[in-house]
Amino acid sequence: MPVELEGYIRPGCTILTVFVAMPTFKWGKLLEDPAAHLYELIASPGNTLRGRGSFLIYLNNMVFRVAKGENSVVKVKLKGPAPKLMSVHPMCFEAGKPMEFFACGSNLMQPRFRFLVSFGGRYLGNDINVVPSDCKIEGDSSSMEHQLLKIHVPRTEADLFGPAFVEVENESGLSNFIPILFAEKDICAEMKEIQRKFCSGGSECTAVCSPCEASTSRKSEFSEFMLDVAWLLKEPSSENVQILASVQMQRFNYLLNILMESQSTIILERVLSYFENMVKRNMLAGITDADMRLFQKNILEKNNLLKERLYLKEYFAGESGQIIQEDTEVPHKHNIEFGPTYWERTSTVPLLDAELPLRVKEEQSGKSRGFLVRKTVLTSRTLVLLISGFALCLGLCATFLHPRKVGDIAMTIRRCLFDKT
Repeated sequence: MPVELEGYIRPGCTILTVFVAMPTFKWGKLLEDPAAHLYELIASPGNTLRGRGSFLIYLNNMVFRVAKGENSVVKVKLKGPAPKLMSVHPMCFEAGKPMEFFACGSNLMQPRFRFLVSFGGRYLGNDINVVPSDCKIEGDSSSMEHQLLKIHVPRTEADLFGPAFVEVENESGLSNFIPILFAEKDICAEMKEIQRKFCSGGSECTAVCSPCEASTSRKSEFSEFMLDVAWLLKEPSSENVQILASVQMQRFNYLLNILMESQSTIILERVLSYFENMVKRNMLAGITDADMRLFQKNILEKNNLLKERLYLKEYFAGESGQIIQEDTEVPHKHNIEFGPTYWERTSTVPLLDAELPLRVKEEQSGKSRGFLVRKTVLTSRTLVLLISGFALCLGLCATFLHPRKVGDIAMTIRRCLFDKT
């Protein structure tokens, strides 16, 4: 269940941060009576937190104190409002290069406020500048109170790839985070294009103020998709890869379908390689035969489609490049959709360490027919040229080899056409 497990030391205390992904109904049940459920967790037999003395538990925007002896869990009264990140732009960065991005949020300018970028087991040093703006959040009447920050990280590791977390924290320890991705240049370019197509259904994600202007719900949905991809692209990969259960195959299949529909090639190729390696290493223990067959069939199908797509792009390079570009481009609107219906349908099926509320609308049939028509036209033209060339060759051969017979045939045709008697 943990998304990211990170232990680190501060003066006088030890802090264990656990990012947890759960189905929606479980979060609802937890938030109905958080103190009681946290007490059940702490007091459960065999729990490693038992006997650790007094400590604090931070849950979303709430803080709970566990008394010494673990006999009570009490909610702590907070000093001020919790800072909250709304969005980050851009979300993918080339590893080894300095990074610069904009972060939009509320209640950011507080005493002892900290802005953190966690990656590779440590915090990256960064510089913060407040950007004057009149950012507005869709559906938020208090959006004028939001701040836009420009963050600069001068140095990143060139050989580390995978998910990172942008986090804000105030003096009460309250925080929230948004995932980002460190990857190679070509992967970042493809992820940026996927995000552009997704965001174009709402607002364009190119302006400086776009982290605030675009729908925060859409950005949140895309960030969860990107987080799933980031775990699969992580390098060096985790040594203790979890053995996956049968229920997770559904999420893997969804992810493959989404990458294919979004016209991904580089990312899809890497993800397929990861899945094939999992199958070879027997990391799919406990999978039913039906689920395994479906998963392997999906991998084979996507591999074949990927090879065909790469071949067609190479074949139609040059003058015919426009044809393949028109046929493979995803429409800007309503092609990739991340929505609540998909969330409810897949919330009980975790993928690796995070949730992926995505839904893909199948609108590729029209494009497939368009390509088929063009392919048929090209094939017909080729056939006509071949037949014409063959007939011309026969005529020339007959003229040189049997000139008298050809003359007789010509005279016969002339009489039929012009002799009225």
